[in-house]
Amino acid sequence: MLGEPENQFSRSRGARSAGERAESKFLLSALSFVGGPSPKACLCPARVEGEKVFKGFLLLAVSVSLAATAHAQTWTPLSYPGARSTSAYGVSGNKVVGFYEDSSSHSRGFLYNGGSWTPLDYPGAAQTLPIGISGNRIVGEYYDVSGNTHGFLYDGTQWSMLDYPGLPTSLHGIDGNNIVGSIWMNNSWRGVRYDGVSWTVLNYPQSMETSIRGISGSNLVGTYSDGNGASHGFLYDGTTWTRLDYPGGSSNEAHGISGGTIVGTCWYSGWDGLIYNGTNWTRMDYPGAWYTRFLGIDGNTIVGDYQGDNTGWLSQGFILTIPEPTTLSLLALGWLAVITRRAR
Repeated sequence: MLGEPENQFSRSRGARSAGERAESKFLLSALSFVGGPSPKACLCPARVEGEKVFKGFLLLAVSVSLAATAHAQTWTPLSYPGARSTSAYGVSGNKVVGFYEDSSSHSRGFLYNGGSWTPLDYPGAAQTLPIGISGNRIVGEYYDVSGNTHGFLYDGTQWSMLDYPGLPTSLHGIDGNNIVGSIWMNNSWRGVRYDGVSWTVLNYPQSMETSIRGISGSNLVGTYSDGNGASHGFLYDGTTWTRLDYPGGSSNEAHGISGGTIVGTCWYSGWDGLIYNGTNWTRMDYPGAWYTRFLGIDGNTIVGDYQGDNTGWLSQGFILTIPEPTTLSLLALGWLAVITRRAR
């Protein structure tokens, strides 16, 4: 069901940081020059050969540096103490929110700051599921003792129920004062955005159901179901809806966005995590896992959950950190830029 986070999104495999992808893009353009000198350069064969040797050295240095960066990504397992399972859903700076399953199979919320755990339970709720965070503000959903679904906002001190008037509400993402999620309307889930004053219903055109999962500025991401019941990811920039499907994958879902980078999941070789930078897709799995979900992103930090041989069918959370570009690759790219401009 689109409105229930524990059932809606699935597995992932990550990629490179935005800076590293920018390096690679520039590197490809620089490589096109190495294939042959310009007409001016042909006037001096010795200079041409010298520059080609120097460029070859620089390209080798960049390649080694980028390869090292690609393998230097850091996976950190995340399991709430004493919990049966843990899922990390949102990240903001060094703060991670999500929920865990206790010994009674009830979902309880948590905030993790890199060193300590803080339990998060909406007062009087049967279950609490924090999903999104921006600074000190956390959103999510909770179930009351009658099983009804409500949205909530927690600012670190005060809990507030936040429901679309008269309808079950699940809140998934927050950026500043803007909150996104989904509501149960006319027997299906519909996307919503709340700006602190008013609610706006947003649905992917001709969709059966829509769930908005993440927000970054004016850009929204989420999942919709088409007329055949298949799920697809989407990006909405306030004007245009763009379908996001990993090539060859099915059951595509978009969970989070930070700047121009989107994370999600699809079914490909099992459930795989996805990173999309607006041009290129990357799949990635937690090491040794058969099931990986990328559920939230902030800068070069991604959070989610996985299942593997050491977890059985119970999910455990993780933090994935992808390093920024290395000094060596930046210096080498700078020299390549100088040589390319001089030769032209």
